[in-house]
Amino acid sequence: MTESNPFFAQESMVFYQPIEDVWLTLVDMHSYWKWNPVLRDVWLPKGMLYCAPMVTKYSVFSGITEKKGLIGEIEEKSQLSFAFYRFHPKFCSENWRIRLVEKSDLETEVSIKVGYSGWFSASAWQNDVIEVEVACDVFMHALKQTLEET
Repeated sequence: MTESNPFFAQESMVFYQPIEDVWLTLVDMHSYWKWNPVLRDVWLPKGMLYCAPMVTKYSVFSGITEKKGLIGEIEEKSQLSFAFYRFHPKFCSENWRIRLVEKSDLETEVSIKVGYSGWFSASAWQNDVIEVEVACDVFMHALKQTLEET
């Protein structure tokens, strides 16, 4: 179930997959287009490195838009984070943090937290917050479906 407040959306789910399988799916961002309806066509010109740039086709409500961002923390089999910005990297509008916790050899808990910030009109801000909530939920369920098919 998605939780939200004016600043973030959060989703958590247990997958009956080894943590290695879940991790490999999450860090293979070049393959997101195969399963992820939110973050499509992710391009990492410098690879999966801390502070490396990323460009993605992002789709929730308003069709496909291009978003630029930066890779944040990468802690193997534990955490992946990245942020999208509108005008400049110092002004992030979305911060994605995906955490993995190994419950057993075949159980992995995945938590996604998508934070939103911005100085925009009230109606634009409200639309963006709803979009973030939907993106979080759709991302998690698409990940679940992909892992169940493998």
